[in-house]
Amino acid sequence: MEKTNTGKVAVILNVTSGPTETSERVREIRDAFATLDLEPKICLVHSGMELDHRVRVALEEGYQTIVAAGGDGTVNATASLLAGTDRVLGILPVGTWNHFAKDFGIPLTIPEAVRTIAERSYQICRCGHGKRKNFYQQQTAPSIKFRRANR
Repeated sequence: MEKTNTGKVAVILNVTSGPTETSERVREIRDAFATLDLEPKICLVHSGMELDHRVRVALEEGYQTIVAAGGDGTVNATASLLAGTDRVLGILPVGTWNHFAKDFGIPLTIPEAVRTIAERSYQICRCGHGKRKNFYQQQTAPSIKFRRANR
């Protein structure tokens, strides 16, 4: 596991993920980061197009850590946009199944996942591409850097 600077943090929260009401989820995320003296920009998204736009804006604005707060679809969409960049993907597993988070050993509670993101540890995840979709292979932490696999 390698270390990186958390830097500016943007949280992309898919409000359609999981059963928890949005304002409660935002408060829980904000409180978890505040206990670690971090103040992330929290962006609420309702669709894939909106998620795509918010991640691209976060990249343009120089956010070093971009956190996908949602389920597997949110994580995959965010990871696909970060593949090939020097940015770090943080994961807050707040979806229904959270298979990606479980496969990578990411804590399933917001405070624990935020704590691990703040510790600035990350693991490399290989990213392949086929049939217009990225796919990922584990190479454990809620912060991940992506590198494209050789074709």
